[in-house]
Amino acid sequence: MLSTRLPAAWRGLSPRRWPSQCAVWRGWGAGRVCADCASRFAPAVPRRERCALPVQAGIAVCSACIAAPPDFDAASARVDDGFPWDRLIAAFKFHGALELAPAFAEAIVEALRVVARTPRPKDG
Repeated sequence: MLSTRLPAAWRGLSPRRWPSQCAVWRGWGAGRVCADCASRFAPAVPRRERCALPVQAGIAVCSACIAAPPDFDAASARVDDGFPWDRLIAAFKFHGALELAPAFAEAIVEALRVVARTPRPKDG
């Protein structure tokens, strides 16, 4: 049985929390994206309601979305399409890096929590 061969310190941990190499800097930590990289490269920033691009706090919709509204009502995002996420998303989508799924799922859940906590104007 696998659990009897694991070090005692690991036995109570969920498999997705076992030590592994961080996909960003290749150091050892818990999960495929370590907590340091997640906080450095995925800071919680205010985002626009429709296009989910970063914006200063207090601005809900950008002028571009007002001038030419997208074909959808809202979007949410936790990270920008830049380093290291562009590389990690490509590895997940096109190279079978399924071990990144928990990190992406946690990021999506956090983005949706932020959206849920954000007050929305009432439709008139």
